[in-house]
Amino acid sequence: MFVCAGNTCRSPMAEALARQLLGNGAQVESAGISALAGAPAAPHAVTVMRERNLDISAHRARPVASLTLAEFDAIVALAPAIERPLRRIGPGSGQLCIIDIDDPYGKDVAAYRRTADALHAALIALVDQGRLRHHEA
Repeated sequence: MFVCAGNTCRSPMAEALARQLLGNGAQVESAGISALAGAPAAPHAVTVMRERNLDISAHRARPVASLTLAEFDAIVALAPAIERPLRRIGPGSGQLCIIDIDDPYGKDVAAYRRTADALHAALIALVDQGRLRHHEA
């Protein structure tokens, strides 16, 4: 579970990149601590993911408070400021990881590309550390 603020930029990008990295069998999702339910992914996020042959055009934001976080092996907060609200909600049994990825919201497409690069590097590091992995059923 990847969590950012609005679930329209960083977390849907992280979700798509992680799904690509971990494979089809991995359950990968995203949400936001202040997400407006049903909001689409940011247009620049869709563009940048499309450049990487990933389609997030059907993504719709959802608030993390509407989910049962105990269902996830790992919850990844995409900024240190996301940690406190997640702890109030109660991450359940999942391992909480915090990575610091700049929010590209409202910025140009180049900022979204930098965010995608930073997310990709962070995801590889989490996999190498064993904090993210393909979950065998």
